[in-house]
Amino acid sequence: YQRRVHGKRENVDVWGVVELDELQSLVDLLSPDYQLAIFKLKAVYNKEDGAALFYNPNTFELSHINGRTPVGVVRFCGEAGVNSSCSPKAIRSKSYRRKNGVVLTESETPSGNEEEIPMWTWTEKLCLADKSCHDDRVATMALLKNKSTGNSVLFITTHLYHSQKSSYHEKVREVQAEQLNEAVDLFLKEFELTDVPMILTGDFNDAPCYSYYGREADPTPVINKLQKCGWKDVFSSFPHPRDPTSITLNRCYPLDYIMVKQDFNSSVRLRYETDTIPKIRLVGVNENGQPILLPEGQRTGAVFGPPMPSVDTQEAIPSDHVPVVSTMYFI
Repeated sequence: YQRRVHGKRENVDVWGVVELDELQSLVDLLSPDYQLAIFKLKAVYNKEDGAALFYNPNTFELSHINGRTPVGVVRFCGEAGVNSSCSPKAIRSKSYRRKNGVVLTESETPSGNEEEIPMWTWTEKLCLADKSCHDDRVATMALLKNKSTGNSVLFITTHLYHSQKSSYHEKVREVQAEQLNEAVDLFLKEFELTDVPMILTGDFNDAPCYSYYGREADPTPVINKLQKCGWKDVFSSFPHPRDPTSITLNRCYPLDYIMVKQDFNSSVRLRYETDTIPKIRLVGVNENGQPILLPEGQRTGAVFGPPMPSVDTQEAIPSDHVPVVSTMYFI
């Protein structure tokens, strides 16, 4: 994992990292080449993992607008939205970001040294005792300014509701996508931002369309919702299949995304190219009981899948997801 991080230092300017549960370790590993813009734990108490945005300070800087840092948080209420037990409109709340970029959990009391930042949610019952009103899922947002051009880009990263091939979970993710778009619009309005290109990254926990599950070729609800709201998957070749980004003994789907939303009439636009998605081979056992790499795409006979140590010519795989990378150009 450390080799992979160091290998990317020279050519990655912004990292969206989700399911991050060893924040300080990664901060220490990336410093001083990367700075943390914002991190928020997905739970309302100091536990679990969270969503972070890192940036290269030689290339980008955190913008400041009227003395404020334009960063924000979304606290999803997808399940409550499906069950009609939350507000139909976003509620603008307060969150608090420490100088090191870490946002307090809802159960923590500010000391007075933190920066107040906006958070959008759909309930006022943000407590561990009543989780029926909110999800343990968040999105983080940060407006970063490119130092060489002066152009700003809004970066967003998130990890949506779990499990594939469940109609209920699909509905939850669809509501989360709708809530995300509402919150992004409110973020732009709060900081009086116009014509700003936006980049959304994360684990959406669903394939682009149902054909990956052996069903019709229609887009899955979360992707359909994002597309209708103007988001474009930079890896999309619909209806042709995308390479998988999450490979385990039980599943092999493209679940991770980089999406762009922009006004093509704006003076600031993005052109993008995509890196090849890394290939992962599962591990079986030969007749001597030794681990062997199976042919690419084969799951029959697999006994070990990511996360897993290095086997033969394949490096250690620290996650059951592979990173997705895209290069963006201002035009």
